[in-house]
Amino acid sequence: MSKLSLATFIAAAVTVLTPAQAQQSKAWPDCANGEKPAADRKISACTAVIEAGRETNHNLAVAFNNRGAVYADRKDYPRAIADYDAAIRLNPKYATAFDNRCEARAKSGQLSEALADCNISMRIDPDDEDTLKNRAFTYLRLGQLDKAFTDYSSALAINSQNAEALYGRGVIKLKKGDATGGNRDIVAANVLEDGIAEEFANYGVNPEGPPTPNVRSSRAECLGKAPFAAPMVGHCFRY
Repeated sequence: MSKLSLATFIAAAVTVLTPAQAQQSKAWPDCANGEKPAADRKISACTAVIEAGRETNHNLAVAFNNRGAVYADRKDYPRAIADYDAAIRLNPKYATAFDNRCEARAKSGQLSEALADCNISMRIDPDDEDTLKNRAFTYLRLGQLDKAFTDYSSALAINSQNAEALYGRGVIKLKKGDATGGNRDIVAANVLEDGIAEEFANYGVNPEGPPTPNVRSSRAECLGKAPFAAPMVGHCFRY
């Protein structure tokens, strides 16, 4: 999922506004406040901020990035990339916008361009979990499994609950013949995020290799019997 920027909303809350800025400021909470509000409202709010034309380049970049993140979540990658382009033109050191454009380009098949974006983001903000995960996904789609594995593992060293990194690493393990380790990662990802297998499959990334089943097959049974995890393909897998 693309990242939203919150810093501008915090700054706006403590800034004394002129009368000309007061009307425009009403849009900031909806444009810049995390995962809320609903997508259509956020798009409208960020568009209002952009069209007002009263903000600094930094703040306008945040508005473009946040609107682009909503488009990306809707899988409208051309619009998302166009907004990230605008954000980067306004703020060429905006690591989040480079990271988000990397993800959007990777998912739309622009893999070389995606890799370049993630590398720039990493130079600006080294060891960022999301950028590592997105660069790993790009490497995975490019077939560079060792580099993808390294980045996924680095992302998981920062946050062991990153479902996308777990799933991607699991796919790589299965491709390399590590059925036990691959299934362990994939099951953990499925527990953390419903529908993650379908999300990866949308971009042509699927697990390979046979599952290692146990006799229990219901989700409730799996979750209730340590060291078992939730089922995948109708089975439980051991940690």
